[in-house]
Amino acid sequence: MREPNFNNLLKVLNREKPERPTLFEFFLHKRLYEKLSGLKLNGNIPNDSRVYINAYKNAGYDYTTVLGSGFSFPTGEVKQEKT
Repeated sequence: MREPNFNNLLKVLNREKPERPTLFEFFLHKRLYEKLSGLKLNGNIPNDSRVYINAYKNAGYDYTTVLGSGFSFPTGEVKQEKT
């Protein structure tokens, strides 16, 4: 497996040519995080950060997104339907 290289993403953001194709996602689905990492998300930020990092690394990404805190703006009830 190749090693993550954050400089590839920086090259893309600077409109330069990276050394290899660079994947980018803001987030993945919960089941995908758990499948890729082999770990469970539980709402605990340090634990979930490890899940995110391992999932992105195992999927071949050069970076990961993690939460810095539990801060969020309140949202109303969200209705979800199967599609």
